[in-house]
Amino acid sequence: MSHMKKKTYKHEFIFTLADLVKYPFTRDAIVFVRKLGFEVNDLKTAFGQAVSNRSMERIIASLKKENEYIPSDNLELEILSFPVSLIMLKLIDDDMLTRKYAVFESKRIGELLLEEEPAKVLYIAKKTFNWDIKIVTGGSHRYPWAIHFTDYISNVPEYSPKWKLVNRLIIKGYVLVTREEVIRLIEERVKKLIVERVKNMEIAPDLSSILGSQLKRILEAWLPQKTKALISVKGLAVKESDYPPCMRILMEKAKKGENLSHAERFALATFLLSLGKSVDEVVNVFSTMPDFNESRTRYQVEHLAGLRGSRKKYSPFNCENMRTYGLCYADEVCKGIKHPLQYFFKRAKRRDVNVA
Repeated sequence: MSHMKKKTYKHEFIFTLADLVKYPFTRDAIVFVRKLGFEVNDLKTAFGQAVSNRSMERIIASLKKENEYIPSDNLELEILSFPVSLIMLKLIDDDMLTRKYAVFESKRIGELLLEEEPAKVLYIAKKTFNWDIKIVTGGSHRYPWAIHFTDYISNVPEYSPKWKLVNRLIIKGYVLVTREEVIRLIEERVKKLIVERVKNMEIAPDLSSILGSQLKRILEAWLPQKTKALISVKGLAVKESDYPPCMRILMEKAKKGENLSHAERFALATFLLSLGKSVDEVVNVFSTMPDFNESRTRYQVEHLAGLRGSRKKYSPFNCENMRTYGLCYADEVCKGIKHPLQYFFKRAKRRDVNVA
């Protein structure tokens, strides 16, 4: 492709209230909320309580397997429920819960964007995120979008060869991408945006008393789920000190409830299965994931264990594979090691000798 022409899209359209409900993270939604003049003290009113109840429902929806969330018919209430949900997350102050909610909202938004016209997706990316992005013509129709590499690399959703710059078409500093990839990048940005807003938010301490009943119900739904997940992970990590640094880091991320990429999940699951861990134990490790679905995870782990499909048991990544995916974190013991399992057995054998 020797040239790249910008395709002109008029995006001087007005976001409707329905759009603000779908995309409450946008700059347009923030401006709308400010114009409403809704303040903290308004949470004490009947309407304010309705907003906070709706915010509570948003957060609790993120904890359910189905992740079902049906917007309210009251559009103003629905728009306000998003920023108030972030206030609640700040008051609860649980990073794992915040990440779970961020993944829930980002996935919901991604599904909605898939149904939108290109101009609206472009408008959101440019106005809310200030991305240098455009729709192009002239050349391959496989990649009709172009995003500046700085905006691209800041929002790559996972460490896999597909997303590496060396494997992308780049023209004059712009990475060529599909519409679906643009939406995946937006999902990642929304996820980060929610976590950042909660982290950097400053709120009045007396809000806990105003939102007390809603916070209590959220915690009643969340704490048993969190406790079950953490107990499962801790039970598995009895000799985690023998794991290679790459696997220790993945285990630590799992404990924190961070969303592991496909490559990270494959690497960790196959490693643990190779150590003789059961399917149940491995599924429990992933139960901390923000997007955890037990039946889907169990199916995938059973497939890796050779219990489904072709009955082929998958081998863990070797060190070269781990480096390819950007998952290698070598320490001094790694010298001469070519496989994570080799590291484990070397450490375990040394530990047993020392104990003896």
